[in-house]
Amino acid sequence: MKRVGTLVAAALITLSAASMTYAIVGAGFHWGFDFSMSMEKGADSVAIPTNGLDLGANVFQQLPSALRPSFDPGDVISGATPLIISRNSELKRSWLNFGGKAYVDVVPFLEIIELSFNLGVWQYDGAVSYLDVNNITPAMLVPGNTERIPYKNVPLTLKEYNLNYFGLNETPYAKLQFDLSVRKTVLNLWLVKFNAGAGVSMGFSTPILSESLIEDVKADKGIKSPEELVAKFMDTKSGMGKAVVEKILDELFTPRWGAHIAAGANLKLPAIPLGIYIDGKLLIPITKFDENKQVNGLGFLVNTGISLSI
Repeated sequence: MKRVGTLVAAALITLSAASMTYAIVGAGFHWGFDFSMSMEKGADSVAIPTNGLDLGANVFQQLPSALRPSFDPGDVISGATPLIISRNSELKRSWLNFGGKAYVDVVPFLEIIELSFNLGVWQYDGAVSYLDVNNITPAMLVPGNTERIPYKNVPLTLKEYNLNYFGLNETPYAKLQFDLSVRKTVLNLWLVKFNAGAGVSMGFSTPILSESLIEDVKADKGIKSPEELVAKFMDTKSGMGKAVVEKILDELFTPRWGAHIAAGANLKLPAIPLGIYIDGKLLIPITKFDENKQVNGLGFLVNTGISLSI
């Protein structure tokens, strides 16, 4: 949360600096409607060694007595993943998307150069299910067993761990986007000017709940084996679920590159520095938003706001 605030503050300083550098400039602050981000429901599995999950591993015996399973050291279960990561809903756009821009409108040939940013927030229903070691029966250890292996569900949501993040309740996803555009006025109707152009985009996004995210949390906590990972989720006092959600909130620094096509309109009355604008952009991602290509960033962003020009 603090890192997001730092990046937004840096963006505002950048826009302010740009607005003070030129004689004829403008700046604006806007509310955005980002329809570009989407993600389908899905699930990932954490891999286990080919010899299976050791149900008699020492890490299970170190759990509190109420959680400790009663397996012999040689008991191993094959053909089951220790952890299933689930994204149980599509990416849902929240009410929060705001930003600002600074522009120069007297550049020869190019006419308008604009730098803008948007911070948008989404959410989805994320969870993990870990292998329920205590409810595994001896029959499930027999080769060729067809009985369903038991799992326990752990919600990975903000509400579950009483975390405050822009008033959201589910698993969060955030994107901080910067756009550098070159535009030309294509139609001047006295009070209203219409412009069009194109440019490049750079964004920073939080990670999606996936195996790679769990692997990062495992590394942070020094977890060495699938058995230890299951034991951590079994022990509610370990804070494993909360650590995964906090990892999502802390990671907003991997750059994502793209391009955009822009069109907009600006209404400004004579002798008054204030104006109203609407900017539309078709966002075209170049680099992927996540390692498994689960998130799609192709779509439209519409900003509407108030501008100040001098």
